[in-house]
Amino acid sequence: MSSEPYDPYIPSGQGSQGSSRDPRTAAIQNDIDKTVDKMRENIDNLAKREHNLNQLQQKTGDLADTAGNFRRSANKVRKKMWWNVSISTIPICRTVSYCVSGDEDAHLARHRHRRPSRHHYHPSGFAVPPSCVESSNSI
Repeated sequence: MSSEPYDPYIPSGQGSQGSSRDPRTAAIQNDIDKTVDKMRENIDNLAKREHNLNQLQQKTGDLADTAGNFRRSANKVRKKMWWNVSISTIPICRTVSYCVSGDEDAHLARHRHRRPSRHHYHPSGFAVPPSCVESSNSI
């Protein structure tokens, strides 16, 4: 009995030397080895591809979150700027209405009845709070 393991592809009586193998068997074994190497390479590439796809999916999710935050921030800024423009147009409208109506003193005189009576009025037409007016008792 020989010390070499049994190989059904090698005819009995021949050893496991490569030179004594049948050329067809050697060609088939060579093709099998190439196929196995190619399959291992494909499995490695598949693992790399899966890793890259997972990274891409994570980056896509992060980008979607960032886009949502940007949209909310942009809406807040847009509303704030609209409010600022709206507020800044009020004095402009008042100035234009004063210019169109003519005399500003006449405008103040027309609206003097709206002011509370507890205030005194400066000659310019503006209300002066009682705390700023000298009382006649303090003399």
